[in-house]
Amino acid sequence: MKIFLNSAHYQTQLKPFFIGLILFLCFAFLPREYLPQLALHEKLQHVIAFAGLTLLVVHKKIRPFSYLCLLLLLLGGLIELIQPLVQRSAEWEDILANFLGVAIVYLPTLVLKSIFKIAPPKRF
Repeated sequence: MKIFLNSAHYQTQLKPFFIGLILFLCFAFLPREYLPQLALHEKLQHVIAFAGLTLLVVHKKIRPFSYLCLLLLLLGGLIELIQPLVQRSAEWEDILANFLGVAIVYLPTLVLKSIFKIAPPKRF
């Protein structure tokens, strides 16, 4: 099985996702005192961040959309395990909020793809 990110087509399509991911990771590992104070509840910030990252992939016709969503969820769990090392807390609620953010985009996408029979792009 070919690695799905090795072609130039996917690398071009995923560039906004990787830029967003790098920004997200920068904020994920900042100590709490350096984070900007937002008026949003912390769990809502998780939902918005993961929904946003998922949206950066869904608008493109990329075959491994499901795999990228799964990788996002695994990344969220890994971040929660690492955060205590940078003076942040690890919480199960954060993982659930991450899951909800991905699901808010992923599930409607599956429904719309099945309704409109959106086919994945042909391989190059």
